[in-house]
Amino acid sequence: SAIRREDEMTEHTPGDWKVSDQGANVMAGNTHLAMVNTNLPEWRANTRLLAAAPDLLAAAESDLKAFERIAEIVQSIRSRDTDPQNALDVIFDLASMPATPLAIQKARGL
Repeated sequence: SAIRREDEMTEHTPGDWKVSDQGANVMAGNTHLAMVNTNLPEWRANTRLLAAAPDLLAAAESDLKAFERIAEIVQSIRSRDTDPQNALDVIFDLASMPATPLAIQKARGL
């Protein structure tokens, strides 16, 4: 896909990113990744958003793959190579992936 720029991005720090017990730091295990400016009124939300970044990236990549697959299915239906009912079943399965809602919940602290 023309959108992907995987070759231009280095990998981020692996692991489950979490907000520290103090609340203003983002950690990956024992590795300190970031400290948020606590002078801002929205600092807690900023910290949660940073901690959710790997999950949000993974969800976006998963969604992109699903949308690409749906586009392929729609094209196949248009060319009459695929039974529409089978295609709808596949599209429903793709739309049922939980990665995005879970990542958004983490970013919002829910």
